[in-house]
Amino acid sequence: MKIDELNSCIRDIFKKLLTNGFNKSSISEITLGRSFIPQCIKFIDDVDLGLKPLTRLIDRLGYQVHIVPVRPDDEEFQKYINKKTEEFHNESYSEILDYLDNKPFTAKPIKINKTFENIINQLLEEEEEEN
Repeated sequence: MKIDELNSCIRDIFKKLLTNGFNKSSISEITLGRSFIPQCIKFIDDVDLGLKPLTRLIDRLGYQVHIVPVRPDDEEFQKYINKKTEEFHNESYSEILDYLDNKPFTAKPIKINKTFENIINQLLEEEEEEN
């Protein structure tokens, strides 16, 4: 598998997670790490990762990167690599999805300014008067 194909494979996983409603920073935090959120966002937006960040990401997913030169006419080995890549794609997607589905998060309190609070209170009072 070529590096651009590996980038596409991982990008596809991330885009599926985004489609499921997860945000880019959560995906980045568990794959590349919190300090790499800007790089992850660029990656999702089609800027390929180099070998070092790809290796770090794949390591964090519990896999290893092995570079193997392959002759272009070795179709049997290429099929094997494609099969392993498909397994990586499916298993990684499932594991990340499972983790994100079960990840506890703390909701940040909503800050309401006084004007907005007064409007809400007036509406609630009007509703109570109507009932």
